[in-house]
Amino acid sequence: MKRLLLLLLLLMLVTTQFAFADVTNDYQVIPGKVYRVLKVEILSGDGMKIHRLYDEYSGILGQVDYKGSMSYGRITKGLQYDIELPQSYNNLYAAKSWLQANNPERLQLLPYSIVSEEVQNEWSAAHYNPQGEYWELSPKGLVSYDIQTDYAIIPKPYLVEGLQVPNGPTIALYLDNTKIKFGADVPYIIDNSIRIPIKLVAQRLGYTSQYIADDRGIGHVILAKGPRRIEVSPWKDYISVSGVKVKFDTRAFLSINEKILVPLDLLHYMATAVSYDEPDEDKQSIRVDITK
Repeated sequence: MKRLLLLLLLLMLVTTQFAFADVTNDYQVIPGKVYRVLKVEILSGDGMKIHRLYDEYSGILGQVDYKGSMSYGRITKGLQYDIELPQSYNNLYAAKSWLQANNPERLQLLPYSIVSEEVQNEWSAAHYNPQGEYWELSPKGLVSYDIQTDYAIIPKPYLVEGLQVPNGPTIALYLDNTKIKFGADVPYIIDNSIRIPIKLVAQRLGYTSQYIADDRGIGHVILAKGPRRIEVSPWKDYISVSGVKVKFDTRAFLSINEKILVPLDLLHYMATAVSYDEPDEDKQSIRVDITK
């Protein structure tokens, strides 16, 4: 009887340990998402840097195996990110206290980062309050399920102060040699890159446009023409073309009057051909030719 009770106790203990491990450490690649887990945080040997080591789980990047087969999903262990310090420190938390007081933004975790249990325990043992680490893209208590569902992650969109006529060269769009008249909503040059109000151009190209927002206010524009469906959002650094995600270096903008300005390069996915001159301070006007 005693042996039976002992076996049952050991079985319960092992089961509990495995269940606990599944909850805390079972990180997996999530299709279409990239997130990181902070595994190590230490002071460099010379005390001039804080080393952070992340494990990165990418459901966007692909990899090729030894047979040449392509598969999506990549796990990168020990991704290093360093925080430079103004002087040498002997103690990690003394360095972090200085950053909290003088430059707390440098303590922010990389976007979509989960803090591992090991690091959380180290912070707790040192009585460290992580005031600067957490932010809107890496909130406190973030878990992989939140990243999978986008729950609790509400990034700020890129905002512009309305759609007044900008300084600099005027931008004229021609569709099949016919000039598009924009009225009050005009194309913009932002950070030396052309942005256009998408609704009118989409209509001229035969696309329907619809703006959809969830209960948190995060929205995206759906452009549809036949089987082609394009989704673009000021909250994302990529667009979706018929379900395929395409990384964009230039993001869409959202004006304060809720007009969406998209990168001109988006038209390459909507039209047969697009040609234009690069923005230049010396130019009085820029012509953009679009072939439907």
